[in-house]
Amino acid sequence: MSKHKSEDYKITAVKYYLENDINYTKMCDIYKCSERWI
Repeated sequence: MSKHKSEDYKITAVKYYLENDINYTKMCDIYKCSERWI
């Protein structure tokens, strides 16, 4: 199974980051993503 995230998943993560007062490291913890793809 591929580890790639869908475009919708990435967009949702970025919107969450922009709409909430969190840093991107915390957002990556929530969405289980690598800090490199942001």
